[in-house]
Amino acid sequence: MDSKKTYIYVIIIAVLANFLAAYTSNTVVMALPQIAYELKLSNIMQNWIVTIYLITIAVLSVPLGKIASKKGFKRSFIFGSIIFFLGAIGTVLASDIPNLFFFRIFQAIGASFTFVCALSMIVSAVPPNKRGAAIGINIASGHIGISLAPVLGGFLTYNFGWRSIFIITFPISILIILFTIFKVKDEWKLGEDDKIDTIGGIVYALGITTFIYGFTTLNQLKGLIFTTIGIIILLLFIIFEIKSETPIFDISLYKNKIFTLSNIAYLFSYIGVFAVTTIMNYHFQYIRSWNPDITGLILLATPLTQSIITPYSGRLSDRVNPQKLCSFGMFIVTISLIILVSVNSKTDLWIIVFALAMEGLGYGLFLSPNTNSIMSSIPRENTGMGSAAVTTIRMIGQTLSIGLLSLVFAIVMGNVLISPKVYPELAKSCQITLIIGVVLTIISLIASLISMKINNKNSLKLSLN
Repeated sequence: MDSKKTYIYVIIIAVLANFLAAYTSNTVVMALPQIAYELKLSNIMQNWIVTIYLITIAVLSVPLGKIASKKGFKRSFIFGSIIFFLGAIGTVLASDIPNLFFFRIFQAIGASFTFVCALSMIVSAVPPNKRGAAIGINIASGHIGISLAPVLGGFLTYNFGWRSIFIITFPISILIILFTIFKVKDEWKLGEDDKIDTIGGIVYALGITTFIYGFTTLNQLKGLIFTTIGIIILLLFIIFEIKSETPIFDISLYKNKIFTLSNIAYLFSYIGVFAVTTIMNYHFQYIRSWNPDITGLILLATPLTQSIITPYSGRLSDRVNPQKLCSFGMFIVTISLIILVSVNSKTDLWIIVFALAMEGLGYGLFLSPNTNSIMSSIPRENTGMGSAAVTTIRMIGQTLSIGLLSLVFAIVMGNVLISPKVYPELAKSCQITLIIGVVLTIISLIASLISMKINNKNSLKLSLN
């Protein structure tokens, strides 16, 4: 098959899948108050509707990245898309919280495959000189999904109920599955003869799950215990993987300073920023008593700006030091969070929209170059692992971000139904989380600056040689 047609088709399906996964992940935020009202959920439990989806992807991305490399990225992508579709159907039919959680997990299993395989197929099929632009387009599609999530999710939730936000994904899922089967003829396999490290996968999944659960309940003794156990298990996983002949994740990749620092910047940026949408959603729907459709239009400011900027920053990262763009972008994000910290019920709307747009601008400058930096710093045979690392770091960051919000809720508010009498505590919880977010984005900025310095030194050595 013509290689140009192949990579164009790959970009198309990756864009559609990334859009759908981003939309599904973020649109549920708009429906949380309605779901909580219908199913009688507390403030902490409604956050778990988001968390359980994210934690599943975080747990599975590394082992599924290894499996996809062995079985084939295209084949695994199709399988994941089917699982995602079936999970969406189950979510629509769920009538109680156990069933809703079960099918959210099922849907996340499918999303884990599509996230890992989409990026891996792009890296495998697209020429290196066009890779940054392709990654930028792929990430931009996610931002478009995030952009439509609050607007479309708010409109659908307000007019047709929360189940409608999942029903609308059905035709897109079917289109992705059929397009991949009939248009993408090539297959990409790496390490076909490698054994799958089942024990390592189980240890990793157990460690991540235990740690994140413990983190979200850190205000209790059991939270401290689970967090400690999770850290110990993850340390054992690292030791086990170093000694393994066929590791599920090649720990030696982290000897690469650019790879390590870019992942650190990625992680702390997501922990600091991801909960902002949930925080502002609570601010508008609870504290200001605005409808979800109006709230969705306001929250559009961040992802819309991101979706405009991201393709250009991705293309630019093919020509200049990506860390320069990352550092500048994260600086802008930090300033935007500082502005949002001061927001209260009387703050002018234009100030909030301006800060949200700033966040989108900064993150748009950061994400594509940082992803390009990660994927370009590793050998081709580690593409699956690199892609899994990107997905895992993103999902762990997002999970810990919502977990951080839940933890602050538990400390400041307790486990309660959100009502007008606890709005002052709700506002205080959101403000504290944003302050912590500022600190975390500063750490991300520092990691990007150090990475930029190392990259400049490496470039200087190459030019001298």
